Amino acid sequence: MSEDQSSSGRVGVPKYDMRLGPDTDGTAIATYRQYIELLYTLTFPPEAIARFCFGSVMYQLPRGAIARVESVAQTLSRGPAEIGRGGDQILIWVQISGESDAKYAGRECKLCPGDVVILDYAREIFVRAPDFASIYVMIERNMVPPVFLVPSIHGTVFAAAGGPGRILFRAIETLFQTMDALTLAEANAALDALVTMAAGMLESDLARRSASLSSGDPLLDKALAFIDRAPVFTACSSRSAVCAVPFCSDVWSAP
Repeated sequence: MSEDQSSSGRVGVPKYDMRLGPDTDGTAIATYRQYIELLYTLTFPPEAIARFCFGSVMYQLPRGAIARVESVAQTLSRGPAEIGRGGDQILIWVQISGESDAKYAGRECKLCPGDVVILDYAREIFVRAPDFASIYVMIERNMVPPVFLVPSIHGTVFAAAGGPGRILFRAIETLFQTMDALTLAEANAALDALVTMAAGMLESDLARRSASLSSGDPLLDKALAFIDRAPVFTACSSRSAVCAVPFCSDVWSAP
């Protein structure tokens, strides 16, 4: 917490600062592996190992966290084995620098500086990143609105050039930059407001996608909307799978 908060008796937000590297004996990268491999399978290009460094400033809230991280090039993969080990959170990831190639439950994309992506740790994640910096907001699953749990939301990217992406980027950046000046109660209120705003952006994005994919049959559209919004359905019970059956009943191609 800040000196002003300490002197006034205000309860600030717990802050954790981690710095690793430069790595002369492999200790720093070994510590990083212990930390990150709780959630991902991790690999480095050889040249990144030689110049490994990592920095993180994290603010811990009762039901979430916000952090800024930066590190060298690496590849992160989260599949069934890693998902089975836990980590049941929702992530709002803001790309500050570096262009990463990503695949989220089969959805491929490139993350560019200024982009904001919504991730569900219960779904598969693959990211090949260059040297990068980012800010992320991690939220407990039981505190997010239902729209975050819709299967098709995982991997939704709000581009830096678009209005929703710009608003979310600035809101998250500003929240991180002002955490030292907030009490714990104020930070919790700000996080709740951020999550509500992000949910509104996601609802609008879902409505736009639904309109563009309308079949012209209101009853079929209602059925497809129900499938898209049901978190209990598996990935195979998606809109694309249902639509594929009548037209390509003799061919099945996994995503």
